[in-house]
Parts: sequence; structure tokens; C-alpha cells
Amino acid sequence: MNGYIPSGDSQLFVPHVREHVHLIHQILSNLHGDELLKQRSICKVWNNIIAGINRVTFKVRNNEQSIQLFKTLSTPYKSFQFEGLDLEAQFFSDPDFFRKFSLDFCLRIDSLSFSECELPTGRFFELLAFCRKLRKLVIRASPTILEPDMGILHWGFCFKHVQRCLAKLTFLSVRDRKIPEKALYGLAYDTKVLTTLQIGIIEGFLPVYSIGKILHNNANTLRCLALRGKVHPCSSASTGLFPVDLPTMKNLQTLILIGQNFANMHVEMMGNFLNKCPLLSTLNVNGSTIGKTTLSSITDKLTKLSLQFNKYDKNAFKGDNFPNLRSLKLAQGPCFEGSTNAFEVLLLNTYSKLRTLELKTLIDGGNLLKRLMKVNYPQLTTLALTECINIAGPPIRHIFTNLNYLTSLSITNCPEIDDGSLCPTYGSSQSPSLADMKDLQFLNLSGTQAGNQTVSQCIVTLSKLENVNLNSTKVTQVGALMIIKSLKQTVRKIYVMDLPNPTKLEDFKRWANLAPEVDVQCTIESAGMSHGIVTITDVG
Repeated sequence: MNGYIPSGDSQLFVPHVREHVHLIHQILSNLHGDELLKQRSICKVWNNIIAGINRVTFKVRNNEQSIQLFKTLSTPYKSFQFEGLDLEAQFFSDPDFFRKFSLDFCLRIDSLSFSECELPTGRFFELLAFCRKLRKLVIRASPTILEPDMGILHWGFCFKHVQRCLAKLTFLSVRDRKIPEKALYGLAYDTKVLTTLQIGIIEGFLPVYSIGKILHNNANTLRCLALRGKVHPCSSASTGLFPVDLPTMKNLQTLILIGQNFANMHVEMMGNFLNKCPLLSTLNVNGSTIGKTTLSSITDKLTKLSLQFNKYDKNAFKGDNFPNLRSLKLAQGPCFEGSTNAFEVLLLNTYSKLRTLELKTLIDGGNLLKRLMKVNYPQLTTLALTECINIAGPPIRHIFTNLNYLTSLSITNCPEIDDGSLCPTYGSSQSPSLADMKDLQFLNLSGTQAGNQTVSQCIVTLSKLENVNLNSTKVTQVGALMIIKSLKQTVRKIYVMDLPNPTKLEDFKRWANLAPEVDVQCTIESAGMSHGIVTITDVG
């Protein structure tokens, strides 16, 4: 059975376990307490992973079992993740425990994560002083850790040790409702070798001065920069998000900008910044604004481009060509106004290397889909349409005719898409339909009105299909059974959650008997109650 390892047969997996170490890490990171410790007996590799020789994140959550396990922990781990805890009151106020954790554990830690935690700033820096090997630091929704008046003087006697720790950081992620300028400056001033920087806020404005200083200090090493939040409209070219005196960002490959509400001056600053990123290959701009020439200097370099705006200049991309683009994601913002001509210009480009195209929240998706019929994307394998309007009828059938070589098709949360849009036109078996997509391996129709007719006339004819998602559709258990019967040799995963009626346990067992290798996720009805996600592997 898929994914289920009987305890008596565990030795059968040992010869292959080294090939799947990353997967084992993910599985073990979700186990705690006795359940985690039991897995040490499977083999030496698993024992080494759990013992902390390789990476497993030890997660401490705000429940009695997790807290007690952490207090009695004897095995060092390299990675700790704290969630929803008052760390000072529950752990570190005990001097014996703090001494044990700082001396026996912190010296080996290379990753620390705090999510919705309470911890005084002073205690936080005391911990950092002992973390000589720390490389990754994540702070999310934990405002007491970063006090507004936090500065280097608060480090006190451990100043040099904290400075040494921060100088070795390669990954820094800080997300909170607000991030005081002094707090971020005090935390990140001594970073020298950051490869990833993520800063996100919900209220107020980004601490642009501190971000600018971090960019200065890590210009030679930074590879990924992600910023979420507004920029103060009065920030200047010298103290703004991308100050004019920034050096060349020699290794920056990924830039993510979300919700910056740039004014015209900031758009120009962004363009100047992009000119200083010779290796930039991935750009994600969401909710900000770009000018007519903002991307001109990087069009030849980009391999991944994602854009979502509320307002477009119809000539924003006129004359731009992206010869190396492999992934393109376009979306209209929730308060969209203006023309879709900018998108049309982009879609009419000839993308000889494009493999993935995603279109989201398009108000007039039909016209844009028609533009696809005028171009040739010879390498395209994946098309995703999400929350698009006016795509039913001829626009969607254009896909079945002109893009029938796709291996992955996702049409989600588009309620106008029904059996009539996906199946052959009544009385004409030759009309374009989903059944023409013979190379499909992945199909997602969740959130549409697709029903059993789509299953019987189209889906069961797709002999290469491996993954099918029909969550929140009109497909019934009869339709799911048709897929399992017809495609049990190829399909490996089926999602049928939130159907018109929950699945009865006897139907579920019938599916398990028919295709024990297929992972079916559905809602089970038992004794008048509906349970959550259940898979065939759960029935044993």
C-alpha cells in the first residue's frame, strides 16, 4: 500500500533510504516525542538524522506534550522552531534550564525560528551569543523580540559574541505587523554574508533605511531579496528602499516586491536598482507599479516573471522581449482599473523557452486567451487559469485545439466552467474538448462546475494522467470510481474533497480494493459525521 510501512517490513526500505534522505527529513520533522524516538530503531541513517547529525527541525509548540518533551530533551538538534510560546515564562526563567540549553544545545544550532512567541530582547541576544554556528534566523509575529529601542548597547557584556554570530548569518527573515527601524538596524547591522533576506510588514512602512544598509553590507553575497509592505511616500533617493549609492548586487538572482505602492520617484529608483543586478533571473512584483522602461535592462536575463498590479499602462511592456523566459505569471489586482493591453503585449511575444504560463483573476480572460491562439510557445507544458472570468465557451476550447500538447492543465475557482465547456458539443463528437489533451499528466479542475459527464467523456480517456484534483466540483463518488477503474494503472493521486456528498466508508474501501496503489484524498462519512482528509493508506 502506498506510503504505509508495516513495522515488520521496515528493513526492506533500508537499501534505498539514502536516496530519499530529503523526504525522510520532511516526514520526521512532523513527528514528536515517543513517535519520533521510535523511528531511531529503523536503521542507522534514520538514527543519525533523528540524533541531529543530519538536519531535522525540532518543533516546540504550545501544548503540554511538546513542552514537556523539550524540557527533558537530551539529544542536541541543529534546528529549533518555537511556535506560540512565552519562552521566558515557560522555559528560560529557570536558570538551570537556560544554562543547559545555551551550553549543550546552542553551540550546535544552525537554525532558529520564532513564530508568535514572547521573548525579551535581552534574553534573545543572550541566546545568540551562544549560537556560534547559527546560519538561519526567522522571526515572525514576535514583537517582544525586536523592541523599538533595541540597539547594540542592549547586547551588554555579550556584544562581541552576538556580533560574531550575526556576521555569519546567511538567511534572515523578519515578518511582523510593524518592524521598527532601530530594531532591524540593531539586528542586521553586522550581517556580512547574507544570501537570503526576507522583510515583511502588515501596517506602517518598511524600515527602508535599515534595508538599504543591509543591502550595502551584503551586496556581494545576497542572492534572494523579498520585501512585503508599503514604502513611505516621502522617502528620498538617498534614504529610500533602493538608495542611489548602492553598489552592484553581484549575485542577486531573485527579487520579490509585494505591496510597495511605489510613487513615480520610487519606480525610477527601482529601475536604477535593476540595472545593478547583472544575474537577476527571477522577478515577482505584486501590487507595486513599474514604468515603461523599468524592465528594459533585464529582459534578456529573466527566466521567471510574475506580475500583479491594480493599474497598468497599456504601453508598459511595448518593445520588451524576454527571450529566456521559462515561467510567466500574470494577474490583475483586486482593485483593477485600466486596460489589459499590457498583458496582451506580453502574451504576443514569441517565447521559445516558455514552459509555464499562469493567468489569475482576469476580468476579461476570454480576450486574453484568444491572444494565445496567435502565438507559438513550442516548449509550453503547464497552463494554469485561476479565478478568471469570461473564459467559458470558445476561449477554453481554443486551449483544447491549440495547446493540446500540454502535460499540466489547471482551471481552478472558475465557476462558469462546467461540463458544457469541457465536453464535446452535443451532437458533435469532433468538437474540441478536454479529451483532446492526450498528453496530460496533471489535471486540476477544483472549484469549477465539472461533473460526472466530464469524467466519463473526457478524464477517463486521458491514459497518461497521474494526478487529478476534483475538489469542490459536482463530481460524485460514481465519477471518482470511474477514474479509479479506468486509470488505476497510471493515476497515483486523486483529490475528491468537498463533493456534493461525503464519501461513505464502504465506497472508500471499495476504491482501496480496486487500486491499493492510488492515493485518494476525500471526506469520509461515518455515523452521520464527516471526517477530514482521509487516504486509501489510512484504511490499512
